[in-house]
Amino acid sequence: MPGSPEIELEVLGGEGDGSKVQPFTLLLIHGSYHAAWCYEENFLSFFRGQGFHTYALSLRGQGRGKMIPKLPVAGALEEHASDIQAYVHHLRELHGQPVVLLGHSFGGLMVLQAAAALKDSPGALAGLILLCSVPPAGNVGIILRSLFKAPLQALRITWGFVARAFERDAELCRQLFFDADTSAEDVGKYMDLMKEGCPEGTRLLDLRQLQRSLPVEACGHAPVLVLGGDADVIVDKEALEEAAAAHGVEPVVLQGVAHDAMLGARWKMAADAILGWLAHVKARLLALSCCCSFWRKQVV
Repeated sequence: MPGSPEIELEVLGGEGDGSKVQPFTLLLIHGSYHAAWCYEENFLSFFRGQGFHTYALSLRGQGRGKMIPKLPVAGALEEHASDIQAYVHHLRELHGQPVVLLGHSFGGLMVLQAAAALKDSPGALAGLILLCSVPPAGNVGIILRSLFKAPLQALRITWGFVARAFERDAELCRQLFFDADTSAEDVGKYMDLMKEGCPEGTRLLDLRQLQRSLPVEACGHAPVLVLGGDADVIVDKEALEEAAAAHGVEPVVLQGVAHDAMLGARWKMAADAILGWLAHVKARLLALSCCCSFWRKQVV
């Protein structure tokens, strides 16, 4: 399309441990002020070590990808979701497996939008993981609850995002994203990675424009895990319950885990919870495969 920016997306990760065979591929999507680096720290090596082909995608305008010209807003919800959908099809062809999509924070809305488009592609999607994710209706309810419950904290959080103050204030950065046990050294490292991964002057989403795309359709054609932490000051427990109710499941809430559940001292709690859920998805896929095989034999 004339006038469209030149887009090149950063991808990290790769094939899983060849000694362990897994039936699906994982694609991990970040949220605002993050990029694929947030999964490179722990999740990519962990899940690849478990045998899963695992990839993390930096959305357009984020990470080490390329967007020319640079735009004030990297893309609309639908554009990010279209990029995710295209990469799911690429992975499906590359490995011959269905894909489990994981979306963190606002990335959860993007994978829901991508999943809605993928329902017309049988066998493309094996499951969906909403990690500390904004619910399908968006974050307005979260903001209103936080203003009612703790107005000073809500204003501090809002200021932290609007002014990107978490990139300069280590204690604010910890409060927003990390559990209490995360070392000062790690917090400082993650602050630098956020600055690098989300360039100044390029927002991931325009939240006012986003409201016109909400609510996002819930995923009804693949199993869904809703996972979060009780120490998350951005996505509260009510938001997790809302996302879970939309999918007919119960949320999994981890004690002491903050918004960046894939980072910090307690990242493995989230990784183990996801691994346990993936085992159930794997069993479901194997059961369906056995049933199909049985009925084919009966027909023959």
